[in-house]
Amino acid sequence: MKRFLSCMLLIMLSCVFFYSCSSANKSEPIGEYSDVLKSSQKMEVIDRTNGNVIKVIKDKKRITAFVDNLHIDKWKASDKSDYNHNKKESFDKKYCYEYILSNKKDSSSFAVYKDKSVVRFKSIGARYDFAVPDDVASYMRNADEI
Repeated sequence: MKRFLSCMLLIMLSCVFFYSCSSANKSEPIGEYSDVLKSSQKMEVIDRTNGNVIKVIKDKKRITAFVDNLHIDKWKASDKSDYNHNKKESFDKKYCYEYILSNKKDSSSFAVYKDKSVVRFKSIGARYDFAVPDDVASYMRNADEI
């Protein structure tokens, strides 16, 4: 009986170990968050070089089209070690536009780099950097066309 229990315990631990190893490489898809963004009631576009609000969009169709054009399901996590988050000036100089999507409960923002295909996403107190396709980055850099 003791041998049987030992074998069962070993099998269970092996299963847990192999399951955790296989799920460690899978990341939570940010693409599922696009539905949350599409529910936003307002989008502000801010020029990060001077801090001015360029436009405010409240049209639901335009907000949905913007989120669709981001192709969030194609974004990949990015590791940028050259960002000094203690200096606001550094943030403003490296980004050209910031898009703030908000509703009554919370807001999320996207800031696009001037010269890289990297987007900083902030929501609910968390900040993530994503490598985005070049066409998405250029779309976000053309704030006048949004």
